[in-house]
Amino acid sequence: MKTALLFTVNDTERSRRFRLFALLLVYLVCFAFCCKAQYMVTFTAVDSITRLTLPECEILAFLPGDSVVVEEGRYLSNQRQGEVNPQKQGTIMLPEKEVEYHIMIDAEGYNTRVLPVILPATQERFTGLYLGEVGIQRTPKQLKEVTVEATKIRMYYKGDTLVYNADAFLLPDGSMLDDLIRKLDGVHIDRNGVIWCKGRRVSSLQLEGRQLFDGNPRVLLENLGAYTVNKIKVYEQSSLREQFLGYSEEQSEEKPLVMDVILKKEYAIGKWVNIDAGYGTSNRYLGRAFMLGFTKTWALSAFFNANNLSGRSDPGQYTSWKMDDTGTDESSYLSGGISYQHDWGQGVQKSQIRGSVEVRSSDITYRSSSERINYLSTGDTYETKYYSGKKKSFKVNTSHTLNIMPSKVVTFSVSPRFNYSKDSSFGSSVGATLDRYISELSANDIEFTYSGDESSILKYLINRSIRREKENQNYLGAGLSASSTIKLPTPANSRYNHNLTLEALGNYQRMRENSFDQYLINLGSNPTPADNIYAYTSRTPSVDANVKASASYALNVKGQFTSSLKYQYEHTCNENKLSRYLLNELTGEEAGDIEFGQLPTNVNLMVDVLDLQNSYNSRAWSYEHSILLNTYGRIGQSDFDKGGHGGIVYSINPSLRINERNLNYTKHEYDTLAIRHSVLPAINGYINFIAEQSKKEYNYTLGLRWNSTPSYLSMTNLINVTDNTNPLYITRGNPNLRNAYSHTGAVDLTFHNSGKIKRTHSVKYEYNFITDAITSGTVYNPETGIRTSSKYNVDGNRTQTITIQSEGPIAQWNGGRTARITYNLTIKGDERRRVDMFSSNDVFSKPLQTFVYNRSLSPNAKISLHMNNFAHNITLSFNGNWRRYTGEAEYYTPFSSADLIYTLSGSFTLPKNIVLSTNFNVNTRSGYNDPNLNKTEYIWNASASWNWKKTGLTFTLDGYDLLHQRSNIRYYADNMGRTEVWNNTISSYVLFRIRYHLNLTKK
Repeated sequence: MKTALLFTVNDTERSRRFRLFALLLVYLVCFAFCCKAQYMVTFTAVDSITRLTLPECEILAFLPGDSVVVEEGRYLSNQRQGEVNPQKQGTIMLPEKEVEYHIMIDAEGYNTRVLPVILPATQERFTGLYLGEVGIQRTPKQLKEVTVEATKIRMYYKGDTLVYNADAFLLPDGSMLDDLIRKLDGVHIDRNGVIWCKGRRVSSLQLEGRQLFDGNPRVLLENLGAYTVNKIKVYEQSSLREQFLGYSEEQSEEKPLVMDVILKKEYAIGKWVNIDAGYGTSNRYLGRAFMLGFTKTWALSAFFNANNLSGRSDPGQYTSWKMDDTGTDESSYLSGGISYQHDWGQGVQKSQIRGSVEVRSSDITYRSSSERINYLSTGDTYETKYYSGKKKSFKVNTSHTLNIMPSKVVTFSVSPRFNYSKDSSFGSSVGATLDRYISELSANDIEFTYSGDESSILKYLINRSIRREKENQNYLGAGLSASSTIKLPTPANSRYNHNLTLEALGNYQRMRENSFDQYLINLGSNPTPADNIYAYTSRTPSVDANVKASASYALNVKGQFTSSLKYQYEHTCNENKLSRYLLNELTGEEAGDIEFGQLPTNVNLMVDVLDLQNSYNSRAWSYEHSILLNTYGRIGQSDFDKGGHGGIVYSINPSLRINERNLNYTKHEYDTLAIRHSVLPAINGYINFIAEQSKKEYNYTLGLRWNSTPSYLSMTNLINVTDNTNPLYITRGNPNLRNAYSHTGAVDLTFHNSGKIKRTHSVKYEYNFITDAITSGTVYNPETGIRTSSKYNVDGNRTQTITIQSEGPIAQWNGGRTARITYNLTIKGDERRRVDMFSSNDVFSKPLQTFVYNRSLSPNAKISLHMNNFAHNITLSFNGNWRRYTGEAEYYTPFSSADLIYTLSGSFTLPKNIVLSTNFNVNTRSGYNDPNLNKTEYIWNASASWNWKKTGLTFTLDGYDLLHQRSNIRYYADNMGRTEVWNNTISSYVLFRIRYHLNLTKK
């Protein structure tokens, strides 16, 4: 009995073991079939001369002629038992046999070594390959020569991240970050400091993942030494909220593009100080200082800037310039600020605090002249105006953000801000309207028309105006926003996750404003003024406040879509009191003793001269409820890594806003309450069809976008009152106005080659039309030159634009590392049809509607030669703008104009660390009414710099507009006529600068 029992136990145990063994065998077989084979390649990287093992290196695998990373290797210690100083060994896993791979070994201070490797197919049990010791040559340094061979790979794709290798771009000593970025393939910096990469705007320039000065790139561009940079990465960045929720690329909508500057290891923790000072002709000066310090968890920076260069950049920085880039003023600036960021925690509980404080003052001088032709059925009239003025401004801005994640399921963010500004301005103008065009009509001719003998223009004169104005303004603003995201519980192994987000914000603004205006208006040949007004206006105070709160629920189905539903409530209120006093109507002793810009000694007298027709009290408030639905998803994206597949990315965002807006407006005997209820639906979205060739060398994107959104009209436009504070331009309200809707549709096709050629081509067509567009209808009195205007709703406004872009290399040597020729071509054509309302009548009536067409063609082409071995660059560019204006009115005179700009620019690095930069521009204008503007200008800028090695000093001599020919002309046209405006620009100068760069980093 005992024996039988023992036999039964053994049989059961054997059966259980057999089942476990069979199950394990099946699992291993399935695993072998499901998993892709991986083959290990190992090596030891050593100095080619000393044969010592390199301490660090980066290992990447590419396919021949491609720039997409197939695999990334590791460089780890291969420590044996009892070994004190273990050797490091490089390891990388390759996916296929009988395929040639290029393994790139990159180490700081060494040339990049590329090893061609083909895994053998004869050995069935082959799992790895040992390459032995791989010698890496040190990067040669030739102190007496400029020619140095650039052997490193310039750029490559690592997943969806574009990586630039900074050491592959040869730069002269003393170069800053902006010099490096301008050399990157497919990257350029415009005159506003905005960085563009492959046609997309870079929303933030970061340093080691940190955003300083709210992402303003200028501070880092002009102050970070290029020699400290290891790599520059460009990628789409997920928000902290998306990182907290663990959203993958398929789960989050199109993200902003960021450029992240990665420093070399020895500079990853450090401090820098930059000082730049200069002085030149015409008393031009420049002074700035910058300090940056950071560790792995914090960053602190401060800057100071003082100059009277109107924000002009260094000569040679840009390959061409446009008329809009010359500025509209002469200005001097004084500014300073600090920025900080501190990070703590890891993973989903990573927290952060960051902020900045900036103080800025400016002193701006304006000078302009304008000429306008008014097209009238009774005969054209001509206006000439001269304006000069000054403005002083002082501003303080500060903002801070705290992001904390107290647990794995909750995140909280709070952002306070504060703004203060104080502005004062003074200006004067003289203008005349005539029934005949007179060229070279000066400001003195207009001002002294009625003095002495009869002026030659008097018999053509319709009106003459002289105006002086003075204004002071104080502004105070504050705001606070807070948000929290909560992960909601989901079952284990669920394919979905969901969360709840709560947001609230409040803003407060208070403004005090007072101004003095003096008008002297004469009609025709009568020397006695028709209007002689001296007015003081006080707006005390103007208060705006709003609060907003929202709650949103988001559902994410992994690999399919993300959808959110949001409810939002907003309440706004505004109080405004405007009092206008006619000081010219004061009587008694005070009347003749008041200087312009001053109030009478006895302010109580002002009560008697209150302008009741143009003084008012208003109080506005509104309530709005909004429901917003957002759906975003991707189809087929998971197949992209297999090559030769495509997918669809879509986003659909409908919304509904229900609001009530109120305005209580009191003006003299007019007291009204305007109430407007609106139900405003809107929708926007896009669909992108994406196709990729095998190995991701090519991709095509066909995008469809649409947008239909309302615009809110100003409630004050609904008040049926007249404003004649400007005697030559009278406005009236219209209580029948409706909200306008803008509808936009666009289709674009983009082709990108990331293989050997690296070219990008795109075509985009966009169409926009506006229903119930709000336009100003004007009735013009040809006898007095007075305009009376009101707002109207019109249909027919439309714009259609087609843009063709192409960029990439034309030729390159040694894979572009020795030299290359690149091109950039943009052709933009558009047609704008605008409904204008205009009539010529001495009795106010509704103006007539007519169409005005503005057609333009703007080709921009650039071809550049980059000689990397010599650090030379030569660029030839062309910027053109042809415009054609036509109108349906019989009396409208069609006209055309053109601005053509040819530019030759270059930067040359010579022996002894000397760098020469220059650009020569030829600008040709035609079609302008003023014959003095139809001419050719020659603009030459030049710069020479020398870097004194080992001292941190760089000496620069800049020359701006050395031929004294730069000017700034702007052009406007509508159904009523066309306007040409000349603005003052900074005069020519030569500036000598000294830059000192101090590195306090402990090496």
